[in-house]
This record gives sequence, C-alpha cells and structure tokens, in this order.
Amino acid sequence: MLVCAPSNSAADVIASRLLEKGHIPASNILRMYAASRLWEAVPLAVRCCANYDKASEDYYYPTLAEIMKYHVVIVTLVTSAKLVTSGIPAGHFSHVFIDEGGHAVEPEVLVPIAGILTTEGHRGTFAGQLVIAGDPKQLGPIIRSTVANKMGLGRSFLERLMDEVDLYSRDEETDAYDTAVITKLIKNFRSHKDILNISNSLFYHKELKVLYTFNSVGISDLPPLPLPHSGSMGRSVDPSVCNRSQKPSLRDYRGIDLKLPSGDLMSVS
Repeated sequence: MLVCAPSNSAADVIASRLLEKGHIPASNILRMYAASRLWEAVPLAVRCCANYDKASEDYYYPTLAEIMKYHVVIVTLVTSAKLVTSGIPAGHFSHVFIDEGGHAVEPEVLVPIAGILTTEGHRGTFAGQLVIAGDPKQLGPIIRSTVANKMGLGRSFLERLMDEVDLYSRDEETDAYDTAVITKLIKNFRSHKDILNISNSLFYHKELKVLYTFNSVGISDLPPLPLPHSGSMGRSVDPSVCNRSQKPSLRDYRGIDLKLPSGDLMSVS
C-alpha cells in the first residue's frame, strides 16, 4: 500500500498511528523522506522506519528492490514522484491512500496517481484502488499565485470530483451518496452541538452526530453558551500586544470551573 499526504506532519501522524496500533510490524513500514527534511523534526516514534542512515547521518533513497519489500510506504505527495522515477511497476501497490485530500493542491494529488496507478499503455484504467480522504467543505488548497487561482488551482481535486462527477453526487431521489464509492463520516467528537449546528445545516445536510462531551476534555460547569463573548471598552497603549482593559473580563471567567491553568485563558481581539 502507498499512503500519501500533502505535508510531512500529516504523513508522520499516519506513520505514528500505524506503529502505535502494532497491526503492521515496523519492519514492513517505510516512511520515506526527502533529503530536505530535517532529521531533528522527525518524530522519535517514526525514526525506526525512516530512510535515514545513522552512520553517515544523512538520508538515502532505497533501491527499487528494497522499496518493493515493504508492505506500506508512506510519503508526501511530492516525494511520491521518487517512486515513479525509480520505476515502481503499475499495479505493485494494490491501494493508494491520499489523506487531507481536501487541502491538497490538485497537481500534487496527481503525482502518486500518474505512473503508479496508471500507465502509458493502459490509459483510462487503474492498476489498483484509489482512496482519497478529506473534506471539501473545510480548508482548501492554499494558493498564493493569482494566476494559479484564476486557473482553478484554488479548488482541490477532491472538491472538483464532488462537484462535477455525477458518480460522487447525491442521488436525486434518495438524497444520499452512493456508499459503494463514498463513505461519509458523520460522528463528530470535537465540537459542542451549538457550534457545530451552523456548518451542519449549511454544508452537511444536518447528518452530523455530536458525540462531544464536556467530560471527555475535562471541562465542566460551562455557561449555557459554549463560546461566551464579552466586550470591553478601553484604550490600549500598544494595540494587538497588550489590551489592559480586557483583563477584568478574563478575570470574571476564572470563576468558571475550566480545570485549566490560569495561563490557558485566551483573549481574542
């Protein structure tokens, strides 16, 4: 299996979780880094399966034969080009997983697809299964080029598929997705129901289920509103650095049992 993500941090999280679960031995997992990756930034838990030579204190690129011995290869989308140029035969990877697909730029997403799942001699067919995980309703690709934005690169490959391909649209009669090609995750463990309600109504057809509880994050006795607001009037000598007039408002909230250190209170101006 080939597992890709737009960033090193996202790829490292996947590698860490796989190693933590222990279903796949570390000897069968390759976390392949580009030479530009700082070794100090690599999580300790992932170093056991990285393409790093401790003797030379430098990265190395495994040979084609070495790469093909691993059951799971984890790379960033851009670094997956190394697999293509190394000559990985189409069909070697039974599955290609792309995480954070709603955030990735489309040209990057196409890198692990072209030459790995597709071949020049068999155009229009996949030599394996492609799974793209992501949310097209959240943060999309970050594009700083106005030209690229005008050309449509501000929209992710995942969002384009959802918008333009009938296979991934909701059925007009049942108003549901085809579960053979789309799995929609609807259990939310992060947000209070009142905070989630807006996005749930606007983007998710009110299908999200709130499983978040105060006890799960160690918070109790919150006021009725999950996100209380408080205004303050005053004059700041140094705006955006120190707003002394906000201190009394923050002090009032210390009476709420948040079970958090005093330094964890935050003021948003």
